[in-house]
Amino acid sequence: MKNIRQRAGLWLFDGLLIVLIFLALLLLSEICLRGFLAVRGKPFVDTAAVDLHRQRLDWKKLNLGSPSKTRPVTEAYKEFPWAADYLAEAERHPDPGLVYEPFSLWKHSPYQTRYVRYGENGYRRTINPAKASFEKRCTVFVFGGSTIAGDGVLRDEDLIPSQLSEILNRLYPNTLFEVRSYAQSGFNQGNEVVLLARLLAGGERPNLVLFYDGDNDVVHRIGFGEPHMSYSFFKKSSSFFNYTIKDTIRMWLLSGLRNKSALLRSLLPPMEDPRAEEVYLAQDPQLIKKRSDGVAEFYAGNMDLVRALSEHYHFRHLLFLQPNVFTKRVRSVEEQQILERVRAEASSLEEIFTVGYPAIRERFRDSGAGDFVDVTDLYQESPVSVYVDPAHVSPRGNLLIAQRIAEECLRRKLLPE
Repeated sequence: MKNIRQRAGLWLFDGLLIVLIFLALLLLSEICLRGFLAVRGKPFVDTAAVDLHRQRLDWKKLNLGSPSKTRPVTEAYKEFPWAADYLAEAERHPDPGLVYEPFSLWKHSPYQTRYVRYGENGYRRTINPAKASFEKRCTVFVFGGSTIAGDGVLRDEDLIPSQLSEILNRLYPNTLFEVRSYAQSGFNQGNEVVLLARLLAGGERPNLVLFYDGDNDVVHRIGFGEPHMSYSFFKKSSSFFNYTIKDTIRMWLLSGLRNKSALLRSLLPPMEDPRAEEVYLAQDPQLIKKRSDGVAEFYAGNMDLVRALSEHYHFRHLLFLQPNVFTKRVRSVEEQQILERVRAEASSLEEIFTVGYPAIRERFRDSGAGDFVDVTDLYQESPVSVYVDPAHVSPRGNLLIAQRIAEECLRRKLLPE
């Protein structure tokens, strides 16, 4: 019996010794690897996470659409003293965000501050001037993504639909123009055409329908290879409900250890959290070209549907291809800094637009349709700061867009005589 206890003790001692030696070797390997990387003067490159065909995109680093405390002090906001108070209001009254909406994807939750109002229907308020008397009425629907919805630091009166309403009602004193915004952050043309069809089916009858698009269509369908914003998140939602507490603990534990250890990062592949929305941009030039042809066809196909709806429901329509920081030739110092940040954080984004926009233009030019308007020449030669991020502009920029839209509607005789 004594011999058995002695042997058991020896086995336990040997086992502990082996474990300690193993842990010591792991620690020594970790120290050696970290020391080697430090001597090289380069951070560890997670080779398992490197993908030559796509690049992970962090929206926060591009500061897209979200109010930023730095914006009111930028050159684009120097002439707007209300901007600082806008941010204070937003901090006191946090934005509740988006909620699911059948068919079209989502809409905004009701929300109100001194400067922003989203109604019960989920759409941003458009300021339409009141008229004591008028002879005609014209209802204008405006569809778009965040640039029309007004993401960023924009009051209701600064939005493109509100600016357009003010211009049209001033130009036509005997006509009451009611401009309605049906834009939502992240919407592309596919979301908008579905929403238009639902509005028409529900009895709405606009006189004029305007689409202001381009950025989201190109980023979603070329950059992401997906039909709409957050598509990967919706796909993962089914996996989330099948994800157990045991799986969650295992993922957090192993993922945390891997992220802390240079040795484990060199041995284990990245662990994906199925609940997290991860966005990747295409980087392969051939893939970008192939998807560009596809987005051009999709764009044209959507407009075929709009033309059919226009003929059946008797409204007129125009599609505007929007500008962005890539289409501006003369940039301010701040706009150049925005561009450099994009090149650092999303290196292929500029190429995606450089290839995607010409494909859309060529497709509509070949079709000979007169309902497509390219306004990417806006601000091209202006050295003044207009962009506050790669896509969104200041209130001054929105005014110039609204003026251009009104000019195109007048030139094409789409407004009441």
